[in-house]
Amino acid sequence: MQSTRKPFRVRTALVACTCAGLLAGGAGAAFATPAAASHAPQGTTTQSPSPSPTAAASITLLVVPSTATAGDTVVMTGQTKGLNPGDELTVEMQGSNGQWKPLDNVKTTVNHDGRYNATAKLTTKGTVKVRVVHGSTASTPVSVTVN
Repeated sequence: MQSTRKPFRVRTALVACTCAGLLAGGAGAAFATPAAASHAPQGTTTQSPSPSPTAAASITLLVVPSTATAGDTVVMTGQTKGLNPGDELTVEMQGSNGQWKPLDNVKTTVNHDGRYNATAKLTTKGTVKVRVVHGSTASTPVSVTVN
C-alpha cells in the first residue's frame, strides 16, 4: 500500500521554502528602502512641507426631548472640534428681544474626546432657541417647544 503522505510533505516543504524566500527578499528590500530614499545631494537640506492650518473651532448640539413641559429637564449633547478638553461651554437661550443670555447654572466642559453634555430645566413656555457657546464659537441654535 502506497502512502499519500509523502507528496503532501514535499508540497508543504516547497511552499515553505518559497514563502521563506519571498519573505527574505521582501525584507531585504524593506531594509534597503530607507537608505535609498535619501536622494538629496550632500551639502543640501530638504524641507518638509508645512503643516496644514488647524480647522476652525466648531460645536454641534442635540437637545432631547425637542418638546418638553415647563420645568422638565432637557439633555444637551454634542461634539466639539478645535477646542481643548476641559474648556468651559455655556448654554444660552435666545430672549424675546433676540439677545442671547446664558441659562443660570448651566455650564459644562469639553471631555477628553471632544464631547460634552449638559442638562437644563426650561421654564419659558413657547418655542425657545438654545445654543452652546465657547468664546466666539457657537453651535447652530436648536428650537425646543416648551408647553
